[in-house]
Amino acid sequence: MTHFFSVIIPTYKRHDALLDCLKHLNEAAKECNNIFEVIVTDDDNAIATRDFLSGHTLSFSLKIVEGPKKGPAANRNNGAKHANCEWLIFIDDDCLPDKNIIKNYFKSVQTNHLVTAFEGKIFTDRQRNRYDEEAPVNITGNNFWSCNICVKKDRFLRIGGFDEKFPYPYMEDVDLHVRLKEDNNETMFVEDASVEHPWRPKRGWKGYMKSASSILYFCGKNYKLLKISKYQYFKIFVGGLPSRLSLLMKFKFRGTKDFMQENLFYFIMAVRFFIKFSKDTH
Repeated sequence: MTHFFSVIIPTYKRHDALLDCLKHLNEAAKECNNIFEVIVTDDDNAIATRDFLSGHTLSFSLKIVEGPKKGPAANRNNGAKHANCEWLIFIDDDCLPDKNIIKNYFKSVQTNHLVTAFEGKIFTDRQRNRYDEEAPVNITGNNFWSCNICVKKDRFLRIGGFDEKFPYPYMEDVDLHVRLKEDNNETMFVEDASVEHPWRPKRGWKGYMKSASSILYFCGKNYKLLKISKYQYFKIFVGGLPSRLSLLMKFKFRGTKDFMQENLFYFIMAVRFFIKFSKDTH
């Protein structure tokens, strides 16, 4: 059977979550006449993952490959290198794809011939109930989070895939979206191609500060193209404070420590942004 999509799933030490993801894709295979292959690229131990999955029956073509062990961006690019199909779908190992995800991406590809990149809906398994929880929710599009996107392979490879120079796994999918649009690739949101993503605890202060390095790298790289203001994070720090405080109160102050850390992070970023991009514009 000729496959149309290569579904790429980067993974790292999450066997149980990966199995749940694959079981949901098994249901999706029934809805679309099995028009896809799945490539699991493992940044830990591909042999152990292969052994773990060997006792489970899956109806689609499954390939498990060793990851480059250089982070999620490189791991996704590695999956793309092993893909045999014209279109790539990226899904994270902790997501649960809807049974119609492949069918609806296929329908969108077939009816929108000028579009070379699609993003699907990402919703959560429940209502958020703490300030220190996070999930890449994408209900109306224009986020292009990498846990649910579909890209034509030749366009993906032409622009170099995910940028592996990001110092921390954050914003490399947004960067891919920017480069796709810069390369005159149209993108489209497909609400019916959805995945469920769980809430996760935020990564704490270390996570905030590590993400800062990727934010500064992204903005430095795309400063002129996106016309980023050196006052951007001052606006986020001051302008967003009332809504962040309102959210904390809604959660009855559950996650107050993260609220304080987040606001301190925005203040530090405001200062760093102003200094960095004041220099870059002179």
